[in-house]
Amino acid sequence: MSTSTPEDGKGAVTGEPVEVAGTGVPEATTRPGRVWWRQHWLRHLLGLAVVLGVLIGVIRPLQVTPSPIPAANLVVIGVGERTELLPVDREILDARASTAAYGVVVSSRQSGECVSTAWLTLGAGAEARTADQCSPQLVLTPAARLAGRGGAAITNWSQLAALNTSPVTALNASPRTDLGALAASVPTGADDPRACLEAVGPGAALAAAAPDGSVARYVEPSTWAAGDYATQCRVTIVDPVLGADDIIRRLAGRPDTTLLVLGLGPAGPQAGSRSGPVRAAAAGIRSVEAAYRVDPDGSGAVPGALSSGTTLESGVITLPDVSAAIIGQLHGSGSAPAPAPARTTARATGIEAGAALGVVPGQVSAAVASSLLHEVATLQRRGPIMAGAAALFGLVLASVVLMIFRRRWRPAGVLAGALTTWPVALLAGGMVPWYRTTQPILAGLATVLGAWIVAVVVARLLTTPRRPTGIAGAALSLAVTAASAAVGDIWRWGTLLDSTTALGPDWFGIGPGAAGVCVASALAIAAWWAERLPKRQSVLAIIGLVVIVGVALWPSVTYVVALAAGGAVLTFADTARDWVRQAIPWADPLFVGTATAALVAALVGTVVPSLASGTILLAATADSPLFGGVVMGWLASVTLALWLQLRAPEWFAARDEGRLPDPLSL
Repeated sequence: MSTSTPEDGKGAVTGEPVEVAGTGVPEATTRPGRVWWRQHWLRHLLGLAVVLGVLIGVIRPLQVTPSPIPAANLVVIGVGERTELLPVDREILDARASTAAYGVVVSSRQSGECVSTAWLTLGAGAEARTADQCSPQLVLTPAARLAGRGGAAITNWSQLAALNTSPVTALNASPRTDLGALAASVPTGADDPRACLEAVGPGAALAAAAPDGSVARYVEPSTWAAGDYATQCRVTIVDPVLGADDIIRRLAGRPDTTLLVLGLGPAGPQAGSRSGPVRAAAAGIRSVEAAYRVDPDGSGAVPGALSSGTTLESGVITLPDVSAAIIGQLHGSGSAPAPAPARTTARATGIEAGAALGVVPGQVSAAVASSLLHEVATLQRRGPIMAGAAALFGLVLASVVLMIFRRRWRPAGVLAGALTTWPVALLAGGMVPWYRTTQPILAGLATVLGAWIVAVVVARLLTTPRRPTGIAGAALSLAVTAASAAVGDIWRWGTLLDSTTALGPDWFGIGPGAAGVCVASALAIAAWWAERLPKRQSVLAIIGLVVIVGVALWPSVTYVVALAAGGAVLTFADTARDWVRQAIPWADPLFVGTATAALVAALVGTVVPSLASGTILLAATADSPLFGGVVMGWLASVTLALWLQLRAPEWFAARDEGRLPDPLSL
């Protein structure tokens, strides 16, 4: 990729195109009488800026209507696993459709942990851990033992607190969480004696425990049932153990009660379920279960899909969102929004501090709620589609090897397009509702293959003497991933490039996979321009592209910082190419600069979240290795595509003739 230059190492400033040595690709030149702001690169920058600006200005995030609890009492029932609606759920949603809201609730646990983790997370307002302390060890006060209602204490609370407040290290990347946030939020000295929190059942005691492990108000489930499920506090959290159906039927429709039913996942440890959705790997298991809310008649409640400011997804909430709703209810419907219920000193590997619940207005029925659960289950079983996409990419690589072995370079352009447009194929899953079909696996594979073929054809159509197919494909992938960042969650629900929003933790914006492709594509295209433009224009091109793509990536600060760091390295390599050539005479300066810029971007994208989280040792978050790996993998894919199309014939011709190929031709 080296060039000869009379003045600045970038080609003569004349009206004649100068060929980039050995490639057959002419350099970009400044023609006589043509001012620099009319250059192709600037028009491309302006076009990208206009498209992304229109998307950012027109596409708005999902509007979630705030929905405070309208009733005097809030009863939260944790019902265990709810990957499918039970008859009681269907009955209530159909009968109370005018005052109900449906959705799914996301909870998270580590391998070997049980449903107690979900209860503890609800009480902390942020992701918590139980490790081997799976079963709550509950001791009742004498009053509670005699009358079934009184106080209680959790005797293994100190072990639970130690698990969640230990410093974050490279070996312990779980967030630091303060337990007992709900109990600590109960107003003290309030005039209303009902401004309290009551727990029914052992799991509910974990959620309602104070920071010292004590439970101020506890009721045995049998005692509560004998009292006709009477509530004495504004908020009652219920672990029914048995008989949940009867409780739901009795409470749904009470004129003074809002009922919130939450699926908390299987009772015991899980490492993925064959009968239900495969939720995650053994290290971190994400459970997505049914949830719904029923408000009393005449309350003015808006029916629709549950949502929150955390997810900005129709029908998706997290346990900390429920915690925030409970805190708001404890402080009264007219109070100011409560602060974040728990402090975390590291970005949670799952869910973070929640936002108050809201509703996206719409139709409510058991069929609609069941359809949402089916979609979520399908999205989480997308493994065969990903395996099929990987097999297709393997076929492309095998074709590359076969082409090199046979020394027939005619398919090089098509293969270069395939190597640089696979992100478009994976992102297409967010544009086509393959997960709603009767054969989602086949539909997903057809979507990937069809989008890939279309993307390759478009890349070939965009190919010009100054723009090889590899660069055209990289530009197409850059435009699509930057547009994905600009429109946020609209393309995220069914995308195959990142984890779906139903799984989190990147609820909106852009995920690590798409961000890695976006950052690496921007660096590769900026380097291509820098190789072929006069020095001042190349610097402006690099800075302009970094700024435009950075605006699209915002507010994902980590990815913006990674892109800026890579752009700074690339700018240095461009302006100091003579020094780089002297230091590394056997390598092309901009190739070395591009590779270094991508490596710096990958490292920054991994390290920045760890530094921001206050870790003692650098402990990368769950998304960081994926981002860094995609950045380097994508650069390798683009480099291979360009080498096949521009360098490989010359290199192998020299090798086959017994001549030593030019090192720069690599």
